[in-house]
Amino acid sequence: MGLQMARLFKKYVNLLEKYPLATKSITGGIIASISDLVCQKLEQKYITKKSAPIDWVRNAKFTGINLLVICPLYHYYTAKLLPALIPVTNKIQLIKKIAFDQTAGATFFISVFFVGMSIFDGKGLGQGIENWKNKFWYTLQRNWLLWPAANGINFAFVPIQFQVLYFNFVSVFWNIFLSYAQNVYKPKQSPKHSPTFHLKKKKKKYSALI
Repeated sequence: MGLQMARLFKKYVNLLEKYPLATKSITGGIIASISDLVCQKLEQKYITKKSAPIDWVRNAKFTGINLLVICPLYHYYTAKLLPALIPVTNKIQLIKKIAFDQTAGATFFISVFFVGMSIFDGKGLGQGIENWKNKFWYTLQRNWLLWPAANGINFAFVPIQFQVLYFNFVSVFWNIFLSYAQNVYKPKQSPKHSPTFHLKKKKKKYSALI
């Protein structure tokens, strides 16, 4: 068993060397698909509490954006952009790299995800921007609970050619959350937008006139 796993890993490494973009993207797409399936099952168990068929259209869209957009972008981000901008030569550079990743990098990838998912859903750019407005800050805050530590390990210890692979495996858990954020999470309505708030306000004005 161990020998077979070693051979499979060696073949995977060979594919990474020959076809880095395609290999990383396909791996990310498979992991994204698994994450969404897990998320759908968790939704049925803990949120809707009803058994339902797998939504394969939703799964295909979530897989598609990771396969075709997120993972290819992340390949160039980790293999080209970050090493050129902030090569890790000491601890200070590592901290700078994590800080850049968790501000500019996280903002970019979260934005691409929410706007892109709306476009994949056929809702257009305008609805994508609205989707981003509603979910960006909520998602970024939870991103900071996981990725600073995860990417600190990634940037410090993982060779560049394996950084997307490491990212993909950590993303099993992150993608479960992203699937929830995209498909289930609804931002709480601010009181000032609540109909009952306006109704009470009008009643007060009416009482004052009397």
